[in-house]
Amino acid sequence: MLKKSIFLIVTFCALFSFYTQAQMNNKDIVITTYKSKGEVKLVITGNNLDKISEVVIQRGTDPSQPLRQIRILTTKEIEQLKNAPLTWVDKFPLSGATDAFYRAAVTYKEGYQRIFPAIETKIDSTYIK
Repeated sequence: MLKKSIFLIVTFCALFSFYTQAQMNNKDIVITTYKSKGEVKLVITGNNLDKISEVVIQRGTDPSQPLRQIRILTTKEIEQLKNAPLTWVDKFPLSGATDAFYRAAVTYKEGYQRIFPAIETKIDSTYIK
């Protein structure tokens, strides 16, 4: 019985490790953030854009809690991502004393949605003009 339990635990850990790594390696939508006085600049790049039907940018203070939807990329903007990164400025970010988390929720043409891990925008991040 002990051997079965150990085998199941090792198998579960191996499967969980592979799943986590697959999520982190998926680069369909990549967001880079830069925080400055009163605004946050987001630079969005993407791959496999022919498979994507919608991209929703979300923001919050705690990635373990639901994040608020702050922007939906239009079909035209998704098409433009094929040629160059999209730059968007969040002119109404969270309080300057609060670290904010941004993430993308991507809906694919096949009908499923993937929510990517949130990235933290620290108060002292560099800002690129």
